[in-house]
Amino acid sequence: MGLAQQVYVDSGKATGQDLQSFLDDLRYTRRAGDEGWWLPSGPLYYSPGGADTPGDELPFAQAHFYHPHRFRDPFHSDTFKTEKAVYYDSYCLLPVEVRDALRNRTTVGSRGPGPSAPIEPGGNYYRLLKPVLVLDLNRNRTAVRYGALGLLAGTAVMGKPEESLGDNLDTFTATLSDDTVGSFVANSIPSATTLIGSATNRVVYDWFAYLRTRDSDSPQPSLAATIAREVHTADAATSPFHLTFSYSDGFGRAIQQKTQADPGPGPQRDSATHNIVVVDGVPQMPSTPIDPRWIASGWAIFNNKGSPVRQYEPFFTDTFRFEFAVAIGVASITFYDPLNREIGQLNPEEKTAAAKCVVHRDTPSITLFDTLARAFATVSHNKQRYSNPHRPLRRPRKSST
Repeated sequence: MGLAQQVYVDSGKATGQDLQSFLDDLRYTRRAGDEGWWLPSGPLYYSPGGADTPGDELPFAQAHFYHPHRFRDPFHSDTFKTEKAVYYDSYCLLPVEVRDALRNRTTVGSRGPGPSAPIEPGGNYYRLLKPVLVLDLNRNRTAVRYGALGLLAGTAVMGKPEESLGDNLDTFTATLSDDTVGSFVANSIPSATTLIGSATNRVVYDWFAYLRTRDSDSPQPSLAATIAREVHTADAATSPFHLTFSYSDGFGRAIQQKTQADPGPGPQRDSATHNIVVVDGVPQMPSTPIDPRWIASGWAIFNNKGSPVRQYEPFFTDTFRFEFAVAIGVASITFYDPLNREIGQLNPEEKTAAAKCVVHRDTPSITLFDTLARAFATVSHNKQRYSNPHRPLRRPRKSST
């Protein structure tokens, strides 16, 4: 039994029979002539009937493109059912309903109360083969709109069909004109209220930002900005908004993100270049607070295979616009082999950091997983309090998740 034999039986914690029974309960299996144990996946079936035989399943599968209709995990039994079912539209193309082991329903499309209420059409958008209206097990709705290119434009979280709760997409415009996008990029915060309307979230894409600004001193890359409402439309006529800007390079990688932060000190800028003034890797921050203030992700440098080799620290800034090569703070360096596999990492001040952490040596955190690889408990050993080696040892803390 390998490791399990060594840990439990050879150490005297359990007998071989106890270990065998324990592994059987966890649904581990063993192949004939093999000393190791295997963790099986759950089976899937190609017909919707829970009592279908293989003879019933085959013709149904042949007539429905071999789409899987039922799923079971290894613990399924007649007394403990874990089967989940998927139901498709009349074309057997897109899912319209999922039922869990307790027969709770999640549907693509609106439905009335009751376990057998029919699903109304219109939940799937067949031009894009994507859902536009989903009802969860409590019949609370989430609506989605896509732009002309099939990208997510907005979402609305709503209550039940008979309620007027949450937000809505009644007046939502999915595809924005170039002038509207340009106005938003030029003056984002005042424009956010108009663009989001009554939706919960709105995503604004500016794919031609570099084309417009390539001849300027600070050309801007492609942008995807998210406007998120903090208070539902049904609860208040107006709401604060939270904005996030994500800039991408020519490879489609997110190279910088900026998120709204609380008002506070902002960086000092050079009067001639307007660049952030940095001294020994530290931005100079006058005490005068700025509002709005943004937190930007740390600058990353990539190798010729597209992997990050140097990563700097995040920083506060006074603009949501893209800022090129702002190297703030210290940077970690990642090393790769010729196959682009990570082989090591060099962190700044490693020796100093290691000296400060030596008091916490031999204090591993242990995470326990079930047979489905789900974490169900963690054990932390803190050893000392407040990094004081002269204090007595603390008992390990166990927390369930």
